[in-house]
Amino acid sequence: MKHLKLAAFAMIGALIAIGGQGAAFASSENASINIRGTVRTVCRVQFNQPTVANGAVIQLGQMQQLCNNIDGYRVVMQHPAGLNGATVSVDGVETPLSSGNETILVDSNRPDFRTSEVSLNFGDMAGPGALSFRIEPKGTLY
Repeated sequence: MKHLKLAAFAMIGALIAIGGQGAAFASSENASINIRGTVRTVCRVQFNQPTVANGAVIQLGQMQQLCNNIDGYRVVMQHPAGLNGATVSVDGVETPLSSGNETILVDSNRPDFRTSEVSLNFGDMAGPGALSFRIEPKGTLY
């Protein structure tokens, strides 16, 4: 039995030695493996700081946007209609509020995760009673 084990180890050693020499003389070939997966579409918008009013300007704080949709996403603010003259600022870029009840704050053509500073300026008008925010993926949902 002892001789059988020794013979087996010798045979394995010889095969490894021969395989190592054969690999040195083999031609190089390229190979590729493609892996493809589909993940569920995830889009979220949230604010991580409390709202602070400073006169006509309301600091909404930092808006975190996450959307993995390959075609991008939109962040929409819903507000009361008729807030003419009011503006919303996202990272310092002022956008007038629409005369309707929705204003697009972000229109991205790619997936993204980012944080933006957001504030509202109502000038001489009274602030809105209610605001809400939603994020909409642009492309196919998975």
